[in-house]
Amino acid sequence: MIRLLKLYLLSENDFRRLFKEECAQLEKEFFGTYKIGGGGIKNDGFDLDRFLNDQNTEAFAAILHKILTEKELTNNQTTKNIAALAGFAQYDGTTIQTFIINNLIFNDPQKGNELKILFEAVYTALQQGFFYKVSDIHPDQLIGEWLSTKETGQLRINYNMTNFMPLGDTIHLIVSRYNNDFLRFSCLAKVMDYDTKKEGELTVRETFINIQDGYIHHHYLDEDGFRFLYKSPVFGFDGSRFETQIGDIGFAFEKMKK
Repeated sequence: MIRLLKLYLLSENDFRRLFKEECAQLEKEFFGTYKIGGGGIKNDGFDLDRFLNDQNTEAFAAILHKILTEKELTNNQTTKNIAALAGFAQYDGTTIQTFIINNLIFNDPQKGNELKILFEAVYTALQQGFFYKVSDIHPDQLIGEWLSTKETGQLRINYNMTNFMPLGDTIHLIVSRYNNDFLRFSCLAKVMDYDTKKEGELTVRETFINIQDGYIHHHYLDEDGFRFLYKSPVFGFDGSRFETQIGDIGFAFEKMKK
């Protein structure tokens, strides 16, 4: 349903006018990186922190309010709006119809208007200030070992290609100094060897990070140097705990005692 919300926003002139950079990012997501004609959308998240700040949050909330009060948000109206997006011009009508049917979850009469409910939830959160404020921290404050106490999913690799079985969702995070500019951000999961039945840890994600304005900027390293991957917020930091996202999974971490 978040995919539908993002596509709907792209059809709103006010959103396109006020949030040009975010529109370009979303258009790349839908019509560039994942090519609608090639099978559909793979990104089902929406990083509001990517474009919202204290100066434009009110304008974004006004756009949502206008949608909620002036638009029907019915299946027919939503489909018509989305199909008219300029990005669809490169595809024939059959491809567009197939894409919409296969990739967008439309309102179930037994569940109510799900798209409207989602717009209302985001609007209410903006009005009531539910979105978190990022923590202004120095990179060295993350150095050490941390253990996740809350996970919204399992950070994993393709275990079918290994001899290991994951044991739970908990992540052991080790942050260490790599060089003057970057920290190494290593995520280890608890696993068991199928043959020996021995338990241990396996690195399931590793990036190189720096921190800017309360956001962890994740990079990978290849022969050409550091390549930016994505950024994720740090919030609720108090020296012994913090929350963030790794990929599209949310985590709360507590510092491990020595």
